[in-house]
Amino acid sequence: MKVLFLILSISKYFLYFLIVLTLIMVACYTLKSPSNDRLWEVGQQKTSSISIDENNRVSIENMRDFDWVLSEGIVLNLNSNSNKKNNYKNFQFDLSNLESMQVAVSHFSAINEIAHVFLMFELNNKQKFGFSIEARREKGEKYSLLGGLFGQFELIYLFATEDDLIGLRKSRDEKLFLYPTKINSQEIQKIFQLIINKTNRIASNPKLYHLFFKNCTTGIVDIVEQVSGHKYPKLIQALMPGNAGKALYEMELIASEGKKFEAVQQAALVK
Repeated sequence: MKVLFLILSISKYFLYFLIVLTLIMVACYTLKSPSNDRLWEVGQQKTSSISIDENNRVSIENMRDFDWVLSEGIVLNLNSNSNKKNNYKNFQFDLSNLESMQVAVSHFSAINEIAHVFLMFELNNKQKFGFSIEARREKGEKYSLLGGLFGQFELIYLFATEDDLIGLRKSRDEKLFLYPTKINSQEIQKIFQLIINKTNRIASNPKLYHLFFKNCTTGIVDIVEQVSGHKYPKLIQALMPGNAGKALYEMELIASEGKKFEAVQQAALVK
């Protein structure tokens, strides 16, 4: 009986803790008004916007194209040894030229379940670019799990060149995997059209980032599920984005050629 009483007492206090935590979280999100007009951290100064004309010609405004470098433990966007200027550029292509899509999983923590998930698109001329949903930080802010939980950051939907997105992860010595999907080109083009709509809405109507409910993975999953018909595990969306590769493998959405996941993961590792 004493053990049962102790368990019930702990459960009661844990419930109180969850209620208080929820109230604080709701208060944080209610009191803060999301905005695009702040002094933003390097690499997050500009939001992307996209237009598509009657001929399905896509124009991406503010595609990031930085040359990242690590200096004294801090990732900067200025590489003095590079001839490339760090900037934002406009990028155009025909929607019908979108050929393939990869899911990138970048592990930035010693905890394997924690990672950043983004998409890489490839055109029929082999040119690649990426789409990433991130916590938008003000200048000097550092990303933190608590900040993501209590409404410290806005959301940013950004497009960047392959060299930019992959180079940033390499500069930070993150363990990066690129998983090729089995989604066909027609479905990829539909996915991209949904991304266009969401990107433009966020650019004109900013939203707050949330660690569990509006993060890098949930935003992408919401879009892909509308086209693919597959339901991605909610727990992995919210709590374990680092397991995205394994989840996609089990859903048979990434190319495996009958291999075990460990072999697929090893082949996907960016060296």
